[in-house]
Amino acid sequence: MDHKWRDDMWNKQWGKYLDAAHDNINKHLRNYNSSEDYKKDITNKWIQWASEDVEVFVNALKQEWYKNNNN
Repeated sequence: MDHKWRDDMWNKQWGKYLDAAHDNINKHLRNYNSSEDYKKDITNKWIQWASEDVEVFVNALKQEWYKNNNN
């Protein structure tokens, strides 16, 4: 595997996703009008979504790698 390509995809694509997720979680945590339960729920949802999305992202990378290296 081309480690530079893999690392670039991970850092540039997945890193942007994680930055956005982090920003959204922090936005909700800083909202003084939201209850503690809401903050816990929304944080847990973002963590679950990220967990599910990392699988999709890794599979997409594998497919892209296979397509580019088996033609």
